[in-house]
Amino acid sequence: MTTLTKVFIVVLAFCAVAFSMLVIAFASQTKNYYKEAQDNRAWALQEQAIRSSGESLNKVTLENYQSQISNLQKELSDLRTQTEKNAGQMAAINNQLLAEQQKTASLTGQVTQLTSMINAGDAERKELQTQLQNVRNDNTALRTDNLKLAETNQKLELQAQLYEQQIRLLKEQNFSLSDRVEKLRSKVQDTAAGNAPSQTPGTGPASVSGTSDSPIIGEITDIRDNLAGLSIGSAQGVKDGMEFIVYRGAQYLGKLKITKVLPEQSAGEFTQRQGDIHKGDKVTDKF
Repeated sequence: MTTLTKVFIVVLAFCAVAFSMLVIAFASQTKNYYKEAQDNRAWALQEQAIRSSGESLNKVTLENYQSQISNLQKELSDLRTQTEKNAGQMAAINNQLLAEQQKTASLTGQVTQLTSMINAGDAERKELQTQLQNVRNDNTALRTDNLKLAETNQKLELQAQLYEQQIRLLKEQNFSLSDRVEKLRSKVQDTAAGNAPSQTPGTGPASVSGTSDSPIIGEITDIRDNLAGLSIGSAQGVKDGMEFIVYRGAQYLGKLKITKVLPEQSAGEFTQRQGDIHKGDKVTDKF
């Protein structure tokens, strides 16, 4: 076998192998194309079904949208009607609001006027309170003056009683002096006629000053704190517990209560003092 034949056989074998591979590849490619074609057909059928279903769904959706649009148009018409009605009500409410605002303005004016009246009333009340306080102060001052006047009146009454007592004492002294003068005249006449003087019982200064209606009069001889000594005692009719009035001229000075009695002097305790009391001031048991 020649070399050329060997080469030819090798080339032929190579071509056979290549052809076999091509056949196998073609068969495999053809199978793939067939499968792909079936897949494409199934996909196309599926897409067609989906499109058919989508069209039905779109139709239903469109009908729903049209129904909704119809309902919305009806609602819009109702809303327009309600809006017109509300506009009328709003106009009525605005009119009422305007009327209420006018009433409010009127009430505000009345409130302002009432506030002014209240302020004026408060000012008048404060003025009346001030006047009332002044009246109370005047009343207090008048009460104080009344108390002072009452005290002064009491002092004046005591002074008047002392004056009456002094007048009564002066009358008694005048009567005693008149009696003495009459006795002296009688004595002079009796002496001139050569007769002895006679004295009628129950007459004379002793009997006059010793009567029960005559006041007991003395003076203060000593003062120690709230105690005082007097120049009169049991011989002049002073008794324990008696109360004497202390005076100086026409001035009332106080009261003194007897706590100890001797024949010619006594001692007592002051129960009331108005002013300074000194030795020599007078005391009496009757006004």
